[in-house]
Amino acid sequence: NNRVDCDGSDGMGRSMLAQRDRLAQGRFPSGAVEATSGRQQWMLVFVAFFLLFGAWSVAAPHAGSPDEDDHVLRAYDVAGGNIWPTLAEERNKTGVSVMAPRSLIRERCWQWDPTKSVACTSDPGGDRTLERTYLVAGRYQPVYYGLVGLPLRWSPDWLGILLARFISCAVCAALLAMALTDAMRWSSHRLVAVGVLVAVTPMAVEIGSSVNPNGLEIAAGVALFSAAVPLLRRTESRVERSLLWHFGIAGTVLSASRVLGPLWVAIGIVALVLIPPNWLKIRQLLRQRAVLAWSALMGVAACGSLAWTYAFDAGNLGDFTGGRQVGLGERLRSCIEAIGIVADQMVGVTSWLDTRLPSPFYLIWQFFAAALVVWGFVLADRRGRVSLVALMAGAFGIPFIMQFAIVNKYGLITQGRYVLPVAASVPILATFLIQKHGLGRDHSLVLLRMCAVLLLPLHLICLAYTMVRWQGGIKKDGLLDTLNPLAGEWHPPLGSATPLVAATAGLLLLGWILWNEESAPTAPECPEPSELSELSEQAVQPGAPVPG
Repeated sequence: NNRVDCDGSDGMGRSMLAQRDRLAQGRFPSGAVEATSGRQQWMLVFVAFFLLFGAWSVAAPHAGSPDEDDHVLRAYDVAGGNIWPTLAEERNKTGVSVMAPRSLIRERCWQWDPTKSVACTSDPGGDRTLERTYLVAGRYQPVYYGLVGLPLRWSPDWLGILLARFISCAVCAALLAMALTDAMRWSSHRLVAVGVLVAVTPMAVEIGSSVNPNGLEIAAGVALFSAAVPLLRRTESRVERSLLWHFGIAGTVLSASRVLGPLWVAIGIVALVLIPPNWLKIRQLLRQRAVLAWSALMGVAACGSLAWTYAFDAGNLGDFTGGRQVGLGERLRSCIEAIGIVADQMVGVTSWLDTRLPSPFYLIWQFFAAALVVWGFVLADRRGRVSLVALMAGAFGIPFIMQFAIVNKYGLITQGRYVLPVAASVPILATFLIQKHGLGRDHSLVLLRMCAVLLLPLHLICLAYTMVRWQGGIKKDGLLDTLNPLAGEWHPPLGSATPLVAATAGLLLLGWILWNEESAPTAPECPEPSELSELSEQAVQPGAPVPG
């Protein structure tokens, strides 16, 4: 009997895999020890991400990031029980009419002009006088807004806004902590953690720190693919319960968060397990009742989101064309020219998409991401390459086609942050393929530490630069004289030093985790089906070494 089952269903398979387990970086800890260490690791990563997100929250002015003023008003309205919006035709032929406190209705005097500071507008002072206003975000799915809206009802001033932001920060940090712990636990030498760090850009952190469901969508996307890649791509017959729960939680949140959430979930599942179909993995998953339960829950969330989008026309973003219609050639040219802008926005064009950092900031991040993708494609087998190309087509090709199709209806409205939830899948799968097809422990350690050294400081640089823009404006002349995040005409409610200290602490903690956790033993992965015959032959030869 030369058959070797990955789940050890015969004696030879159990003996061979037990020996392989002992040789693979030491014995894997018992279930109780593993669960305890996993919770401790998750808590440390959660604290690190919460400090980083919280730093942006206390640094930003009210309505400091794109459309936060609209989202704040929508959260206030939903928390008051007005879940079903009253549709209106103001605001570019789309919008919702709401009654909101005067303190939460902001005038836009500094947005889109990086030379102006926030000092031209007043801080929210708690004036509860109700006024009617119109907002586009009033048509969006209400789940997120019900989560963050209660502090705004209780205190429609700086305190309520900060508390609402902190709730959003905590949820995003919890999802990203889940993502990073999955990456470190279920990948050899913690290499997939590199993909997670590349996916969590400064743009993702800024949006996640504000009152904006797009931040929750991005964090859920990173968490979904951090669990989906090892869950759907590992060749073990046993379905890991923790990965399945994380996949289900993140998929449900992503499906219910925004208009395109169900599409991003569908792209991930199709690309990872159905292109081409992996029937062995499909049968393994369908044998698990928990898989069916989570699939049903995600299906309900997706159907509810799609029904809401259809009923309230939540995909109607407004007419930004000014009545100008263009031909096919100009539409194609404008969409191609926008690719570079969208790529930079994915990394970090902050504030109201009006604050660009120096070019090396973007080159470093984009080079790191591109190198991982090329490297993963070169090392991968045929199935891995097909999945990687499918994810890239879904993450970048579908939004490009959608933008091309709606240019004459809505204008060029695609932003980099809109594609981040699904674009996160590309570096995560690429690093999984790199570690699966040959990168050893020492080289993995170098890559992980290089990622921490190069990318984590860019978060602090981006925060400090954006604070300068908010507090005093980025002057075209005398640029070096203005780059002081502790000075300016306006200061955050908790002072300018607080966000810098919090971000530094969070980044140092995150770097320490990545630097020290890489050497912990990982659960060895079962061989590919193509390797089973070779392992069987070696197992029956006396004294034959077992591949590790």
